[in-house]
Amino acid sequence: HSARHAAAASGGGAPSARTAHPIAKPKPARTVDMHAHFLPKSWPNYAKRYGGVDWPWLRHDGEKPTGTFGYNRDCGAMLMVDDDEFRPVTAACWDVEERLIDLDRMRIGRQIISQTPLLFQWQRDGPVGAQVARDFNDLALEMVRSPEAQGRLETLCQVPLQDIDLACQEVSRCKATGHVGVQIGNHFGPKDLDDDALIAFLQHCADEDFPVLIHPWEMSPIGPGNRTKDYMMGWTVGMPTETHLSITRMILGGAFDRLPESLRVCFAHGGGSFPALLGRLDNAWRERSVARGKAQRPPREYMGRFSVDSAVFDPLVLRLLVETFGSDKVMLGSDYPFPLGEQEIGSLAKTAPGLTLAQREQILFRNSENFWKLSPLADSVKDDLPSSKVTDKSSTTTKSDADEPWLNPDKGPYPASRHLLSPQYRWIASPPFMQLRGTSTTPSVQPNGHSRTEIGFDQPSARVVGNFVKGSTSTSLRSLPLWNPATGSYDGEVGMSSAAEMQEAIASAKAAVTPGSPWREMSLENRCDIVKKLANSLQEECESFARAESRDTGKPLALARTLDVPRSIANLNFFAGLAPHIGGEHRRSSGPMESTSHAVRKPVGVVGLVTPWNLPLYLLTWKLAPALVMGNSVVAKPSELTPSTASMLAALGARAGLPDGVFNVVHGLGHEAGEALVSHPDVGAVSFTGGTATGAKVAASAAPQFKKLSLELGGKNPAIVFDDCSFEETVRSLVRSSFLNSGQICLCSSRILVQKDGRSDFFDRFVQAFVEEVERLRVGPPEAEDTDLGPVISSDHRSKILQSIEQAQKEGGQVLTGGTSLPTRLQETGGYYVLPTVILGLGPDSTMFQQEVFGPVVTIHPFESEADAIELANNSRYGLSASVWTESAARMEVASKLDAGTVWVNTWLNRELHVPFGGVKESGVSREGGMHSLDFYSEASTICWKTGSRQPLPMPGGGWANRTQRRGYASSAASSKNAPEPLGAYVLAKRGGDLLFLSGIGPRIPESNEVPGGPIEDNNGLRNDYDAAAQSRQCFENVKSVLRGYNCSLEDLVDVQVFLTDMKRDFATFNAVWKEVMGDHKCCRTTVEVGQLPPGGRIAVELKVVAQIPE
Repeated sequence: HSARHAAAASGGGAPSARTAHPIAKPKPARTVDMHAHFLPKSWPNYAKRYGGVDWPWLRHDGEKPTGTFGYNRDCGAMLMVDDDEFRPVTAACWDVEERLIDLDRMRIGRQIISQTPLLFQWQRDGPVGAQVARDFNDLALEMVRSPEAQGRLETLCQVPLQDIDLACQEVSRCKATGHVGVQIGNHFGPKDLDDDALIAFLQHCADEDFPVLIHPWEMSPIGPGNRTKDYMMGWTVGMPTETHLSITRMILGGAFDRLPESLRVCFAHGGGSFPALLGRLDNAWRERSVARGKAQRPPREYMGRFSVDSAVFDPLVLRLLVETFGSDKVMLGSDYPFPLGEQEIGSLAKTAPGLTLAQREQILFRNSENFWKLSPLADSVKDDLPSSKVTDKSSTTTKSDADEPWLNPDKGPYPASRHLLSPQYRWIASPPFMQLRGTSTTPSVQPNGHSRTEIGFDQPSARVVGNFVKGSTSTSLRSLPLWNPATGSYDGEVGMSSAAEMQEAIASAKAAVTPGSPWREMSLENRCDIVKKLANSLQEECESFARAESRDTGKPLALARTLDVPRSIANLNFFAGLAPHIGGEHRRSSGPMESTSHAVRKPVGVVGLVTPWNLPLYLLTWKLAPALVMGNSVVAKPSELTPSTASMLAALGARAGLPDGVFNVVHGLGHEAGEALVSHPDVGAVSFTGGTATGAKVAASAAPQFKKLSLELGGKNPAIVFDDCSFEETVRSLVRSSFLNSGQICLCSSRILVQKDGRSDFFDRFVQAFVEEVERLRVGPPEAEDTDLGPVISSDHRSKILQSIEQAQKEGGQVLTGGTSLPTRLQETGGYYVLPTVILGLGPDSTMFQQEVFGPVVTIHPFESEADAIELANNSRYGLSASVWTESAARMEVASKLDAGTVWVNTWLNRELHVPFGGVKESGVSREGGMHSLDFYSEASTICWKTGSRQPLPMPGGGWANRTQRRGYASSAASSKNAPEPLGAYVLAKRGGDLLFLSGIGPRIPESNEVPGGPIEDNNGLRNDYDAAAQSRQCFENVKSVLRGYNCSLEDLVDVQVFLTDMKRDFATFNAVWKEVMGDHKCCRTTVEVGQLPPGGRIAVELKVVAQIPE
């Protein structure tokens, strides 16, 4: 070796591994480098074997260039293509011991090697390519299994993609022989990764559970004369571009939608330019339908489908990878041993600012172990790693950046970015909590590694909203940006929780309601007291919550103060006050099945609450309060667009006394965190409010497990305006019902049906007055006191609303006010504003008449008659709410004919919390509100206690009733030959000492088995279908008949129980018969009302008696 080579191999002066000096080697690090290459020292002469041109080979002799060619090493051979020199390579490509010298020096415990893409021979015939792939795959295995490798190398295989069948066969063979995955290029000639053949190959890899590394290769010339040919731009520009194209093709070409989520895919070189250009893709997907391709979702929502390596060579870009994909999707990759790879492998991940210790460990080894399914190397150790600093906000002193070497620009190979470390971005490295007035924010370390701190309400200018699980704030490993709807500017981050993080929260909730847990054993009254304390705390923090709600949603601050927060407080207080007063159902039955039944309510267990972005706090408390008072634990998944108040409320709940794990909040995307919640088998009930399409997915996920399910979905709510309405009040009310919260309330009126009969100008007057009132509305910033409408929730939603308006115009709609343009003052804000819009002239088959817009847009339609109005109102797949505006009592009956869960007459959003709320048709399933909510969040269990005789009913063939005395029970016929057969429904006689107990004495005549009497008219002329007096007399005759068999009479009665089916109607009649039959005889008597007497029909009275009989 040269002197330079020897020094590098020995680690800067230490003896070389090949010297005879015994050295105590340290234990290998656990770090995994998953993107490294190798070349065999030699391979078959394929040009001689197969003929043809462009065959690669290694030339070890002859003149070699001077200098170093990666990791301070000299050229060891020249990689050739036919007679042309392709690149110099070092001996570390094939020499395992030389490779391990470098790995030990850089504390890399394990490396996954793959062939350089030049060895892909996809231009050959299929069988030739298959044999070449097999040869190189076997040579790779020989290298990693050599004694020198010490078990620290793994290998990926290559396959002949020119023949998909042969490629799939080689994948199966290589998996069986010990390869850990497969490396392919990012395209095959003109075929990209969305080609049907390549999708079939990737499907096979998924079926084999074989991960795939996709490496850019064969950069196409760019522009006339190949503008990337100079200055290595083919590598620096071409390769990132190739990778960007391939990821985009997989998304927009529909490949990810066609392939299973179990497929593990990693793109080399940090995903190329894709992270930097993701915003352009998302914007194009939103704004131009042609840019969507076959993708079912915006490109950003596919980030969870693939991983990338860390071969990006810049701390800012590494941070971009973590922010874009999540730290669980980034793996250490170096491109070793080539000269443009990371020359100090792992140093970037170890020293880049803004990463937590957990994130560094993920990048350095955990992600690779999971992705490639590797067990940690025996005796391996984790290196000490820095973790980004957490500022102690309770301290008056703050450490300088110089105190932290990984944040110091002058220390380490990667200088810290001034941008990343500037104060406005320091939140990136801080825990996700917001300071609570009057409380300490010093985090304490919990066993789970999370910082436990109360989420606060004085929100800093840049914020991170984290999860709240098991009583503490936790940091999700990935995050999503928050955007201020009023300015369109970046406004912080919210956690993008994985399915695993959701499962952790569910486990916490399940533990909180296990038998013996404090919450499970707590009384209903104490639970309600805690919910009341939560309401009181919310009242104390009402201004902070109103500001947070306004900031997230863009709604006017005045609206949040007067509607959202007060209603949320009312929700908590209402259910905390209602629950203690609910009585269990209690019923008593008589006859041979005499018993007492009562219902008890038990908690469901873990319930999942999925809430929308339009009324985040309002609707969360509507679901949370009844769930808590009934003894459940809760896992809430708020909208990722409006997360703040949910986490703030969870922190308040802990302060109010909720035990750890009772109220958990997990943020994230619906298809990931939400799906994990609603499909989890430990979640017994799901309450969802949102769009109908998403609700269908929730139902499809929950239904197979027979969960309790409440869905409050979309609406297309009609308002029917008759010409006799209170005109001015109706106009103002309908403007409010149409545009409150920028029309983003599920109950908002969106179809206004106005009477037009040709005899008056009512329709025209109404339209003119309505438009004039709408134009008086003030659209502006949420914090302004005179703002009536703020922005809509997001840029995406704004685009959807504007597209709906444009479509309405194409279908003949006339925009009377509003529309797609904005005044300059609103344009300059950058916010997502839409003017309140009124459209006339659309028919019932138009798109806007049928489809929910969920924004400040209403349509006006004429009708002539009541029948016409009802038909138009019901001409929708939705049925959430409706309103009727009239002063005619007769016309108010129209309300009962509308297909809607709630119908208001001369009012809107007038909610009585006791009554049921929900939709019909595609607007929802189930009802909530008052007892309906308590029913939904509990399981009713009926307990039936037999209070009379324990004697069972006979079997169909007679059973015990046809046998002689058994266990002290006897029929009356068995006691005396003179006693008649059992009478009434199922008469039963039992003797105990000197007492005779008779039950089931009914009014049937023994000889005919018929009930006496018939339909009669009472003294008031009302016709009854039975004769209570005749039945009462027959009951006493039957009692006397049985008593005679025991030598007794009515005078021996000591207790009588009377069962009437209608106490109000028959009590006086029975009293008259009692006096007639019993005379002055005194005995105990009880009269009760029962719903029905067996065996049904016209029987109205039955007796149970106790008599004292001779010995």
